[in-house]
Amino acid sequence: MKIVISCGGTGGHFFPGLALAREAGKENARLLLSGIHAENQKAIAEKYEIPAVALPPMPVWKRHFFRFLGGLAKGYATARKTMKVDRPDAVIGMGSFASLPILLAAKNLHIPVFLHDGNARIGKANRILSRCAKMLGIAFPAVNHCSCPVYECGMPVRQELIVQAEMTRFDALAKIKELFGTDFSADAPILLVFGGSQGAAAINAALPVALRKYGRSDIQIIHLTGVGKLDAAREAYQGLSNRRLLLETTSEMGALLAAADLVVSRSGGSTVAELALFGKPAVLIPYPYAAEGHQTDNARYYEKGGAASVLLQSDLSADVLLALLKCYLDDESKRKSASGCAKALGRPRAAADFLAAVAREIK
Repeated sequence: MKIVISCGGTGGHFFPGLALAREAGKENARLLLSGIHAENQKAIAEKYEIPAVALPPMPVWKRHFFRFLGGLAKGYATARKTMKVDRPDAVIGMGSFASLPILLAAKNLHIPVFLHDGNARIGKANRILSRCAKMLGIAFPAVNHCSCPVYECGMPVRQELIVQAEMTRFDALAKIKELFGTDFSADAPILLVFGGSQGAAAINAALPVALRKYGRSDIQIIHLTGVGKLDAAREAYQGLSNRRLLLETTSEMGALLAAADLVVSRSGGSTVAELALFGKPAVLIPYPYAAEGHQTDNARYYEKGGAASVLLQSDLSADVLLALLKCYLDDESKRKSASGCAKALGRPRAAADFLAAVAREIK
């Protein structure tokens, strides 16, 4: 089965699409990329030998209507020309209105259209585009509806993470030492904290204060602060004797997740899927400005599964966060129970299952 995968906008759309393409194989998949990150994403895809085409930019129609129309027309022409040569059996849109020119070209060429949504709340773009789709794959049970059949397949994740999810704690700690020179103890709990590539100022501010009040010096900390926030985080941790690793960001999340006993993080779709894959209990603090509150829906799904506690940012304080940290870090049996619940939610075969469902639909 030959497929074209349409990705636009953020990494939350691109990386699951890339995971699908890698599962299908470079001979059977091509990425059509739109949005402001298209050229960078094309370079990433090509590192994995996945053919990719960056389409002309198409700005948001509410802000630049005529430029939007121009980008739509150029993107449509490029996508149609590419697919007329490739003749794929299916086109898969990973969400976002940036996929619009590609899906319109697919409909014009009578190529079946499929969609995937990486959140518990089906996004506005997918709800509208589902009117012309044969099926929508979803990462988590959907809290709302769309106009086409829905298949719960999970979130496609990087093959490397699927392998690293089986790492032992010993191997994960050895990898962290090799990468960062930090010698963590295998006998003390590790708290992993992150808030996305840009970090989360509210989490960065509350976490060191909560740890200072906690007074447990044996807790080891790995904190990804976000770009440009490392110096402020170092200052906030001054005076704490806890062994720690502070980084702006890293591409080596597999080892960090494998080593962690508890995670404090936002709740984007990929984050929740990866936490489940690694079987990690979590305190989830949804980004309050996510479209239609979808991060809260993702977090509630993980919480309902017994794997997390949800803390809304409006309720975030050092004292409230401290109470949740104690709930998990002072009770090993609770951590183990939550870890088992998390692992039960993991979907390591999400990419393969979704592609198999697409293949069944086009037979």
